[in-house]
Amino acid sequence: MQRTARPRPTVSNEPPSRSRSRRGRAACGPECHRGGARGESVADVVAEGGGGAGGLGLCDELGWGARKGDVLDLDVEVKQGATLLMTTQSATKAFRGETRQVVRARVEGTLVAWPDPVACFGGATYGSEVRVTLGGSGALVLVDAFTSGRPAYGERWAFERFSTRVRVERVQKDERCEPVAIDAALLDAQHGAIGERFGRVNAFATVFAVGAGVRPVIEALLEVGREEREQGVLYAPSRLARDEGAVARVAGERTEDVLRTVHRRLRNVAEMCGVDPYRAKP
Repeated sequence: MQRTARPRPTVSNEPPSRSRSRRGRAACGPECHRGGARGESVADVVAEGGGGAGGLGLCDELGWGARKGDVLDLDVEVKQGATLLMTTQSATKAFRGETRQVVRARVEGTLVAWPDPVACFGGATYGSEVRVTLGGSGALVLVDAFTSGRPAYGERWAFERFSTRVRVERVQKDERCEPVAIDAALLDAQHGAIGERFGRVNAFATVFAVGAGVRPVIEALLEVGREEREQGVLYAPSRLARDEGAVARVAGERTEDVLRTVHRRLRNVAEMCGVDPYRAKP
C-alpha cells in the first residue's frame, strides 16, 4: 500500500547479513492440510488418500523480508481433483543485495498462485522464475506483481535489478510439453533510470488464467469495463493461442488501485477455492 510522503526517518536497507537458503516441496491431493516452513526447514502441504470432493491446500512461503543471499526453491504438485492456493502474508520485501526465488509446479488439478506484489528497496537485486506444467485437465490462475519499492522514503524504482520469468506449458498426448505462455521482464539500472521509463506508474501486475477449469476467470479477464479508466488504471487483456486462456496487464500510479483491479477481475476465484484468498492470509 502506498503511503503519503512524510518527514524521512532513518531507514536501513541492510538488515543483518544472514544468508538463508530454503528448499521446499508442496503436494496437494483431494484431502489436504496446510503447512509452511521458515528458515532451513522444508515446506509441505501433503495429502494422501482419495475422496470425491476436491481438497484445498494453502501454502504461504513468502511475504517476508528477503535478505542478501536468500534463496527460495520450491517444488509444487497439485493432484487431480485438488485446488492449491499459494499466497503470502504480505508483500515480499527485497532488501539491498541479491535474492531470488524459483518455483516449479506440476498441476493436474487447479493451482491459484496469488501472492502480494514484490517491493524491491534501494540497492536490491531480485530474480523470480516460475515454471508451471499442466497435465490432463490442469488449470492455473497466477498473479505476478511488483511495485516501485517504498516511495514514501525516497526509494522509488531505486533497486539495482529486477527480473521475473513465467513459463506455462501443457503436457501433450505424446508426453511433450507444449508452451502455452512465456513471459519475462527485466528492469536493470544499468540500462538507464528505471523511474523515467515508468513515468507515473508505481505498480504493475500480470495475471494469467489457463485451462477449462478456470473458464469464468478467463472470461472475467477478457471483459472490457470502464472501472479501470475511471480509476486511472491501464488495463490490457489478451487471449492466449488455441483458446487456452488469457493474460492481462495492469498498471497504475497507486498500488491499491492496481490491486483492486486484480481482485475485481479474479472475483470468481473465491468461489473456485471455497475461500477468499484475501481472508485466507495467516
